[in-house]
Amino acid sequence: MQKLQLWLIVYFLIFSITYINSQNTIKKNYEKEAIYLRMGFWGQKYIKNGKSYPIRIFNDKLDNEMKISRTAYKEYKKYKINKKIILAGNLIGLGLAVYGEYNAIKLLSKNQWDEKLFNKFTNFTLIGMGTIMITIPFQYFAYNRLQKAIWLRNRDILNHIPSSHRRIK
Repeated sequence: MQKLQLWLIVYFLIFSITYINSQNTIKKNYEKEAIYLRMGFWGQKYIKNGKSYPIRIFNDKLDNEMKISRTAYKEYKKYKINKKIILAGNLIGLGLAVYGEYNAIKLLSKNQWDEKLFNKFTNFTLIGMGTIMITIPFQYFAYNRLQKAIWLRNRDILNHIPSSHRRIK
């Protein structure tokens, strides 16, 4: 009977030590592999393992990080589409606003006054500003998609991804 108790105690100790070590490994792996967002002076960044990386629309390191998780990568691709819509809208809006203002100022600098033409150029400016304003909701959608993608990636790291990064091709 004492041998059985001794074996149970030894088994319990081995199991406990193994469990504690596995918990420490999971925690270390999560701290090493998990990422989170930070807003920097020059735009958004993500932090992984204590290092800061910028988030860019094109040629982004975050793209590779998201490939660890299929669901996170799908959400991240939606984020990238929203960011490209924002970029296109802002560039078009800026172009229209600059074109309108430049021509309105050019018209004012001449001694000839044409109210119709001036109103036309002012409308270009207003349409450009409106186009920029339309992109504001897309910025919220993009930010929310990025947050969700990072959350999904970090969740998948906790669930089953070992430190030997399996990536989606």
